[in-house]
Amino acid sequence: MVRVENMAEGGYPDVEGMLDGTWFGLELKAVARPALSGPMHLKVRDSQVRFAGKRLRARGLYWFFIQIGSGHRRKLYLVPGGYAQELQEGLTEREIADLSRLPTTKPTQSQVVRRAVQLP
Repeated sequence: MVRVENMAEGGYPDVEGMLDGTWFGLELKAVARPALSGPMHLKVRDSQVRFAGKRLRARGLYWFFIQIGSGHRRKLYLVPGGYAQELQEGLTEREIADLSRLPTTKPTQSQVVRRAVQLP
């Protein structure tokens, strides 16, 4: 895996990697847990929604790796890039959890990578 900063192409994922010959991209998002239950505002840009769509149409694997909260209360979710528009519009933590493809909200790096190279 490698962290990418691409100023030339908007929406390019923050991290890209390859495992067993399969490429994947991760868009990293972090947000504080709101005091009241309601939609999360993840700041998904239009360029990220477009890039996710292009990557998925090319049969690539593109994910949003989302951290909600911090410290020992943080939870991690891996949401397929096909939900970019919904994430941009705002989803509750429960809705994000329902979309997540991870077996736990406290995954190891290995669990994230192994899941990221599988189809959603």
